[in-house]
Amino acid sequence: MRESKAKKSILRVAEEMFSRVGYANLNVNEIAHEAGVSIGTLYYHFPKGKVSILMEIRGKIAEKTRGGSRNDYPQSVYGGQRPSTRDSNCS
Repeated sequence: MRESKAKKSILRVAEEMFSRVGYANLNVNEIAHEAGVSIGTLYYHFPKGKVSILMEIRGKIAEKTRGGSRNDYPQSVYGGQRPSTRDSNCS
């Protein structure tokens, strides 16, 4: 299944923003705005918000590194804090 333009844009923007400001300092509204999509579109593709986005980015990096662990993602992307799968930061 091909990724939509919106999903690709969200992932591209989120990866850059996570690297620049860190996971803890970013919210889904900022990601949606920068990606040029509505918040509804973001949640359509990533139902758990930024946790879902980060997990997808980590998975893609693990695939690129041929068998790398999803836990090997650089801490700088999320400000040194491991994201909780219960993160409900929607603001």
